[in-house]
Amino acid sequence: MIVGLAALLLSGCSRVDSAEVAAEATRSPTVTEIDYGQQYLAIVCPKNIEGDKQKESWENLEFGVDTPQAYRKWAGDMAEANKVEAQALSDAEWPAEVQKSIDKIAVAAYDDVAPYESRANKPDPEDWDDFNDSASYGKAASDIRLKLDLPPRGEGCDAFK
Repeated sequence: MIVGLAALLLSGCSRVDSAEVAAEATRSPTVTEIDYGQQYLAIVCPKNIEGDKQKESWENLEFGVDTPQAYRKWAGDMAEANKVEAQALSDAEWPAEVQKSIDKIAVAAYDDVAPYESRANKPDPEDWDDFNDSASYGKAASDIRLKLDLPPRGEGCDAFK
């Protein structure tokens, strides 16, 4: 904007037209600061909230309260939530100090799609794919939350319910 205004002022015009100055000001891009913490929560909380249903869904299935179809529907929802989370984390802009941890979480979320899909699509638990170790996922999430000044894992998603 300053360069445009300076060029206008130095262009040899005897008078500066306020309409031209206003037009130049509106053409200049505005800079908006990204709240990376809120961006992170907006991406991960929907899956975290869906994941919280896992214990209830599994226990209901174990104790005969739910049907296997209800559990399989939940597993399908989790597969989709993991796909969405992985893609959104990969597509978003992040500060350098959390990028490696973001990448770990995106890969871990995408890696969990197949086990959830197998639970959604295969009626026999003997045929279900196993989940991989998620310990690094938890550490990466804690690293991000610490560096983005967010509450610890398990907190911060109430606003997204």
